Amino acid sequence: MQEEKWFHLKIDRINWLTSGYLILDLKLSSQFHFEAGQYTMFRLKDDQGFFDCYYSIASYPLVEGPLQFCILPRGRSLPVYKSLKIGDEICLASPRGDFRLNNNHLPKIFIAGGSGISPLKSMIDGMYALGEAKEKVHLVYGCQQSEAMPFQKDFEKMKKNSSFTFKTWYCAQESTSSLVAEGLVTDFIEPSFIKGAEYYVSGPPPMVQAVETFLKNHFHVPSESINTERY
Repeated sequence: MQEEKWFHLKIDRINWLTSGYLILDLKLSSQFHFEAGQYTMFRLKDDQGFFDCYYSIASYPLVEGPLQFCILPRGRSLPVYKSLKIGDEICLASPRGDFRLNNNHLPKIFIAGGSGISPLKSMIDGMYALGEAKEKVHLVYGCQQSEAMPFQKDFEKMKKNSSFTFKTWYCAQESTSSLVAEGLVTDFIEPSFIKGAEYYVSGPPPMVQAVETFLKNHFHVPSESINTERY
């Protein structure tokens, strides 16, 4: 078995959202090579010792800037993240995973739940940054609460300036925002549907399974057109 390679990257920005999500930016090393859609492993430490957490990368590799993560800290990891400061180092492993964007001109429909938005944001960032995409791109994004949905402002900015047709549907179980409808992601699959599209679905296993079942039963989308990442 190949020995794990580790990187020690400094924290560049810590942004706690009111919804409990943490947007964490690390100073990117030139030795850390990844592809959109991949994830990595953080090695964290508390008074009980070391433990590992897995997170998808939210930034795109060819865009200048930090290595970005959207994290919903829970359990043992929460006090560790609460204690972090700018300049502290995070120990993380080499990127891994086969959840990648196919290089073709088929329409793309991205469906995310919670922090499952991370790998999809990385893919959409790449399409936006390269400015080469001509296909239609739809995003259905759901969270439990409408307040401070991660990256919503980034997506709205892309809609105004992108070279491709980019439409979004935001939803939450409870919403106080005019931009976010109440409901589940499966409620917005029909309005976002494009015949012949590829689907990229990322989020909690029950949500991913519900979306996959809905696509197959209601629209007869073949399995090979549905790419999934379960959290």
